[in-house]
Amino acid sequence: MLMQREVVGVLGLTRSSALIPTERLNLAAAAIRAGAVAEAQEQVKEAQAELAANGREKSIQGFLAENEIAMAKLYLERHDQAAAAKMLAAADGHHGGRA
Repeated sequence: MLMQREVVGVLGLTRSSALIPTERLNLAAAAIRAGAVAEAQEQVKEAQAELAANGREKSIQGFLAENEIAMAKLYLERHDQAAAAKMLAAADGHHGGRA
């Protein structure tokens, strides 16, 4: 997770700003694996805002759904069914309701 934070930080210093949202989502995935739910949520929110700012928010719908499903699993492991249900509903929205 620390390495992924560094990647996001370094990209912020370059002209490669288009790569930052994807790397934020990679950081969110690492945070989920580490059990850092708050950081994962913050990184996803920032990535979505960055993508919306340059009109690319639809390009990562599948990645968002994967992260939300992983977060739902983490919530279930912590016995928080309400939060898990919210994450699964969000994932369903990003996945377009496809089964």
